[in-house]
Amino acid sequence: AALRTGQIMRYALTPNDEEALRPLIEKGELPLKLVTAPRGQSGAQFFVNVKQKPYDDLRVRQAITMAVDRNDFIKIAGREGTIISGWLIPGSYWALPDGELEKIIGYKKDKAAERAEAKKLLAEAGFPNGFTVKGMVRNETSSVDAAIRWADQLSKVGIKMEIGATDVAVNYDRFAKGDFTMSSFAATTGTSPDPDTFYGQFFLCGSPRNYSGWC
Repeated sequence: AALRTGQIMRYALTPNDEEALRPLIEKGELPLKLVTAPRGQSGAQFFVNVKQKPYDDLRVRQAITMAVDRNDFIKIAGREGTIISGWLIPGSYWALPDGELEKIIGYKKDKAAERAEAKKLLAEAGFPNGFTVKGMVRNETSSVDAAIRWADQLSKVGIKMEIGATDVAVNYDRFAKGDFTMSSFAATTGTSPDPDTFYGQFFLCGSPRNYSGWC
């Protein structure tokens, strides 16, 4: 709505946004221009607070990533040509080849086997029947939609995520204070193939966007 009324000048469109706006733009009913960016990274990012239980347990974190079928995300939210990748832009100099990516937990082709292993890990961690958690989500359509998909995926291994939407400012304040357990949002991470772009922001100890608190 803000884009339509000229309150903002630039906006990154979701596939649903584009589907709604493209016909109006092509008919000249909206004075907007669609710009296609080079291939980059985007996705439904998911953070667990490793300083809070049970996410301080490696087995629980592994079970979470094993639960997720990334192909399901692409079917629902991907554009034409979208493929599964690691943190770096697929096909770029530093990106993992497909064969290497498939060796990583959560990316293996046999999702049924991974989910069975996830349930086993949860049982070993003391959660044979899974557990319930309230997830923190940015109060915006794309992030709430992503959270719904995450909740569906986690339910496959017995983790029930209740979605609690908060204003974006509140969300970031709670990130800074470590006042959350799980959080997800839809985000793009740019078109640069430089590893510093991603690892420098999200993984280095003490980095401002290292919301999970890895170190």
